[in-house]
Formats: sequence, C-alpha cells, structure tokens
Amino acid sequence: MKLCPVCDRKLQTGTWCKNCKRFVKPYAISDGVHINESHSATNDAGCDYHGTKQQYSPVFTAQNTTHQNTNTSTTAQTKADAEKQAKLIKLVVKLVIFFWVFSIIVSIGTTIAGGLIKFDWAELFSEDHEILQETPHSGISIEDVDPEELMTSKMEWLTFCEDLDLIDLVGVTPSKYIEEEEGLVFFFSAQSLVDRAKAGCDMEHFSMTAAEVDTFLPDLDREFEVIDTVQDENENYLCVGEDFAFRSFATEVTYAVNSTYVFVEYDTVSEQLHQVDIMAEDCRELGSVAYPFCQQLLFNFELSKERFLTTLLDADRELVNALEEGADNSTTLYKDNEASVILYVWKQDDSIGRCVSIAPNWDYE
Repeated sequence: MKLCPVCDRKLQTGTWCKNCKRFVKPYAISDGVHINESHSATNDAGCDYHGTKQQYSPVFTAQNTTHQNTNTSTTAQTKADAEKQAKLIKLVVKLVIFFWVFSIIVSIGTTIAGGLIKFDWAELFSEDHEILQETPHSGISIEDVDPEELMTSKMEWLTFCEDLDLIDLVGVTPSKYIEEEEGLVFFFSAQSLVDRAKAGCDMEHFSMTAAEVDTFLPDLDREFEVIDTVQDENENYLCVGEDFAFRSFATEVTYAVNSTYVFVEYDTVSEQLHQVDIMAEDCRELGSVAYPFCQQLLFNFELSKERFLTTLLDADRELVNALEEGADNSTTLYKDNEASVILYVWKQDDSIGRCVSIAPNWDYE
C-alpha cells in the first residue's frame, strides 16, 4: 500500500493526499503489514492469519422505511453545549488516530522524509499503477492549462471537462484553485455541486443515502436531533494530475442520539454515505447504536446482536487495559471484502472515549 509522507494516511488515488490537500510523493510498505487489524485472543476461528476464516453468505437486512418525525424539546444552551462537545470529541479522535498511525509506521522502521518530495513520475505513474487503472485518464497536458482562464471562461471549462471525460462537471464553476508543479486542484462550493453536478465523486460509497439516515434513525427507538451540518468547499474538489483526475465531494452531518453522537459523511452530489462514526463513553450504548448501522450498511454482515456486543465488549476491555501500557488503541471488529468496522478507544480527562467507525475498503479485490 502507498502512504502519504506528511500525515501517514493511506493515499486514495494517485499522489494527491485528501487529508493534507496537496500532492505528495508516497512511500510504499508491504501489503503483508496489517495495520489496525487485531482481535480478541478468543476469536482465532474467524481470523485470516490464525484460523479458518468464517465464510459469510450475502444477506441484506432491509429496515422498515415507514417512519415518523421525532420531535425533541431542548433549550438553546443544551444544543450549544452538545455541539461543542461533539466537535471536541471528533478533534480528539482525529489527533489520536494520527499519532497512533505515525507510531506504527515508525515502529516498523519506515523512514519518513519531512515536507514535500519531488515527484518521480516514472515510478508513480507506471502502467501497472493500481489506482490509475481505476481513475479517468486526462487527454491534456497540465503544463498547457491556464487555470485563470478556466475560472473565467465557461467555454474553456467546458473543453477542459470534455478532455477529462468529466461532462458531469461542465455546469459547475470552481470557487478557487491551487496550482502546483505536479497538478491542479479545483474547489467547489457544496451548493454549486448540489445544483449543477450530474454525478457523484470517485470515492467508495455505501448504497444508503443521507436522506435514508433521517428515516432510519427513528427505528432505533431513541430521541435524536441534527446538531451540525458541515459543507466545506475544501472537502469538495477535483484533483487533476498529468495522467489522472479524481473527484472528492463530502458533506458531514452530526446527530445526537441520546448520549451517543453519530457522524455521517456522504457524497455531496449523490448523497451516498462514505463513512459513519458512532461515538459514546458507554460501551454498551455504543454497541446498541452501532449494530443496526452495521446491519443496514454491510451486505455480508450476519453477526447476531449478542455476538456483536460480546465481541465489542471483549475488544474494548483489551484496548482499555492496553491504554495503560501505551499499546494500540484500535482493533478491527469486522471486515469483509467491501467494508470494515473498527473500534477506537482513547483517554479523555477522567473517562474513556470510544468510537466505532464503519467505512468501505479502498483496496478490496
């Protein structure tokens, strides 16, 4: 796999880092190195490396889509406090994940060079490059593109999109751009994409949409409310290199479900979900909200609620004990060819924070 030398995140396409929002020269580590994949000592039977992998047959559990709107009565101060706490929790999770991944990479002896490194095009854009086989190839030379003209001339933008085989973006005018020696990045307002874009982005998606989340949550028999919606133009962009183009459109909504927070990231255009993060201090409450999301999002997910909660509690116990020793703070609860369910645990003041993250796999066969 290829990782960013700046933030140590796995690159989703070419040499553009979605997290750093810049072109980088990735470094590779062996696919045999399994980062973030561990399990309870009692769960060897379902492990790819210690036992016989359990086979799952595709089963889709549909949820009743007839719902009623749930009205909540909260004061303005309560909403403000909940919003601040949710943002703080999310910031802590991102910091913990970043430093943990960094420590793993260092521990396996990978030498990381700071800052941007000059591109080695022969290596990065070879014919057998896996990512480029899955992304559109541009019919233009970046050196011949004048981004200022693209920003001001509809005809130039039309021709540019046609050359990239991205007709769905013809009617969308970029709000700003970044010009680098290795490529261009165009940013769009979320509203312009919603109004004019004809197709979603190139990221992996679940089939469930943002609108379906609003009708799915009442099935949990818990009070819920939307406490934040983020439509950041820096999360909606088109990255164009010499031999590839990649679209990433993302909007995030935060729900408060009793004492649990649900962070949903979805494609700004198609509204299909990219990822769902469920956060709570109480492990059982976390599991009771995460389990129905696993059922709804994962086609091959056949674990019973009892087995899922047992796996979650066992993994949580091991991770909490390991926190005292500075060991790993995450483990994979479930993984198939399409998606993964990962538990993160971290210390926050005098309590323990927990998050179950459900996301598609980028490099599945």
